Amino acid sequence: MPPSSPANTANPTSRPLRLGLTGTIGSGKSTALAAFARRGWQTLSSDELVRRELAEPEVRAALRDRWGEAVLRPGGEVDRAAVARRVFADEGELAWLEERLHPRVARAWRAAMAAERDRPSVVEVPLLFEKSLASDFDFVVTITCPEAVRFARLARKGIEKAEAKRRQSFQLSTGEKEARADFVLSNSGTPEFIHRQVSLLCERLCPDPD
Repeated sequence: MPPSSPANTANPTSRPLRLGLTGTIGSGKSTALAAFARRGWQTLSSDELVRRELAEPEVRAALRDRWGEAVLRPGGEVDRAAVARRVFADEGELAWLEERLHPRVARAWRAAMAAERDRPSVVEVPLLFEKSLASDFDFVVTITCPEAVRFARLARKGIEKAEAKRRQSFQLSTGEKEARADFVLSNSGTPEFIHRQVSLLCERLCPDPD
């Protein structure tokens, strides 16, 4: 399961365990997150938190001031696809957006973890290593998957190979993420395959008391 096992998998504090979950685009982080939810963990998705933040009036106003009405839908909500087209074509615009969204999202999942007193938490953070967030967690899990499989999954979601490669270029490689992680799980098979791996990891990190 891990490339090299941590020296101590016991939580050194009295609070519930906190796990960071990351991986390259298309690796199946959401599937892994759902597997943790099935095990009773508190699960937090950065993507879902971004959706919530984009619904905030001050965020919508900032995006409209920056890019105009073209990034808003007729009802006034943010058009995420239009925003993605802009930011992944311009590194400066991506940096501008991240400066406004990432601190808000991080505050949200930090607050949720701090409020949870009974269950361990896992937070899906695509840019966990890129944004130096590993210290927020007791352990980090990287989800890995062959590039061809990832691109095929993304194509089914309407993200073509060229666009997938462009988005991938803003992230560390899969190999780098694996090297930095405490645990590496493979998502190259069926959903049940990753669910089994998650179950084994949960049993190791949070064993049932005798």
